[in-house]
Amino acid sequence: MEVKGTHTYAASVDAVLAMLRDRDATVAKYEGMGHRDVEIVACDETDDGLHIESTRVVDVDLPGFAKKVLKPTNTMIVSTDQVAADAFGATLLGRTALELPYLQKAEAAGVGTTDFESLLPIRV
Repeated sequence: MEVKGTHTYAASVDAVLAMLRDRDATVAKYEGMGHRDVEIVACDETDDGLHIESTRVVDVDLPGFAKKVLKPTNTMIVSTDQVAADAFGATLLGRTALELPYLQKAEAAGVGTTDFESLLPIRV
């Protein structure tokens, strides 16, 4: 799964990149937004730009109807392999990838892997 977003900053590109490269500034930004247990997992510059991965706990105020299926703090799964993400998600529901035919079909088609452990997931 790939998450993308667009932001407009009132600063030069160099100033914005310098701020984004600074792990402490990124942690401070998230904590200033009320997030907790913030960890910058990766902050790497590539030819295409800047790659930042983080984990953090974000509490939300849920509307009444959503409280039946969600908790104020939930597990977030982030992966570039959607099949692996779904296979892991199945375990959170007490199921296995073998019980979900669409995951078997996706893996057979080469879309991804149901063996999410082979991707060495980082659990925080």
